[in-house]
Amino acid sequence: MLNVFNAHIASVHAHCFTCSCLLQALASMTYFNSYEEFAKAVERLHNVSGDKCRLVTKYKADEGRITIKYTDDIVCLQFASDQQQDLRRLEKLTATLLRAATVA
Repeated sequence: MLNVFNAHIASVHAHCFTCSCLLQALASMTYFNSYEEFAKAVERLHNVSGDKCRLVTKYKADEGRITIKYTDDIVCLQFASDQQQDLRRLEKLTATLLRAATVA
């Protein structure tokens, strides 16, 4: 999954909106089952277009589930979990992203 994502990122940002069919293909959201893959993809997207990215979190109390979405309006990455361990990892990831955004 990560290799496909890397190819999409490279091709989208290399063409910079010149290929509308490619943008339509990427319009769907990418869901990750593994936190490690999600974190690597977020870091890659942040390195490519960090100034255009935003992070959205959503918590559903009735399900005890948190969903994290990281997007630059071209590529959208999502990860959802109900595990406490993943929540701690997500806290570290968001702190790293905030630190990188304020330093840059």
